[in-house]
Amino acid sequence: MIAGAQTLRIEETFLEPPAISPPPTRHALFIFLIALAALSHLATIGWGDLYGHTEGQYAGAAREMIEVHHWLLPTND
Repeated sequence: MIAGAQTLRIEETFLEPPAISPPPTRHALFIFLIALAALSHLATIGWGDLYGHTEGQYAGAAREMIEVHHWLLPTND
């Protein structure tokens, strides 16, 4: 047996294992990732719209192609 090692009964080992706290590096990594996400959000806040203005036109053309069964000739009416 190793000097200073705690001996546990079999009930303590299988039924109630001692809780081990997470390493402090996990908390530091979590804080770093949150800070990185916030920084990237703040850096790109004025870049404009996420989607272009032609998305609705593409969707409308696809809808019309499905309705009239013209698979090769898109229309935008």
